[in-house]
Amino acid sequence: AELRQLQQDRAATREQALESAAQICNLKEALNETWRPEKHGFEFSSRDLTAWMERRELTDQARRFEIYGRLPSTNAEPDDSSPSEST
Repeated sequence: AELRQLQQDRAATREQALESAAQICNLKEALNETWRPEKHGFEFSSRDLTAWMERRELTDQARRFEIYGRLPSTNAEPDDSSPSEST
């Protein structure tokens, strides 16, 4: 039971750190500055944070679709992972 409580506490602490880092990341992005969470005492990399932020956004989109039936808006720019067309 103690181990389970410690694991829950650690997960909650990590979640709070990810939320804080996401806020800082959004600020730095708005300022057009690069920022690396690991250089500021966070225990995860920029890559981990980006993956977490993308997962959170997808979850939010899915929740809004489930509740309101609204599809997320699509980006006007093509996805970097899609192959480019030859002309």
